[in-house]
Amino acid sequence: MPLGDLVDKAKETAKSAKDTTGTWIVNGKEKLQAGVMSAAEETYKLIDILKSSGFNIGNMTITIAVNPKIKLRIEDRGSGKDNLTKFVDREDSELSKLQLGTINALLAAYNLTDITTEHGYAFGYFDLTLSIPPQVTVHLVTSK
Repeated sequence: MPLGDLVDKAKETAKSAKDTTGTWIVNGKEKLQAGVMSAAEETYKLIDILKSSGFNIGNMTITIAVNPKIKLRIEDRGSGKDNLTKFVDREDSELSKLQLGTINALLAAYNLTDITTEHGYAFGYFDLTLSIPPQVTVHLVTSK
């Protein structure tokens, strides 16, 4: 295929993608806003739980997409794991599936501490991503 034809095809594909995206955005605007608002409400409730459990809350990042994501940077002040475990075990805790999944993922991340400590690293802070499925990223810092 000559270079000119390839460039024309690329431009055509880009225009088609732009048109499709534009149509999708117009048609899905209300659903997108509802999804972001729902994720934000879930996050604010989770922030309260984390603060009361002994975590510092850093910044929050919001990704507006078909599957909205909200990322929290948190740091354990020392007793976060134990407090969260007690909170989750309480019968009166009214957690949504997303909140419970996020907290359980965070608690599961603590299972790595024996391995990381053995190799000279400690947990620095966490990035919690509230999405489907929830995600936890552990930032390790050297303890040496």
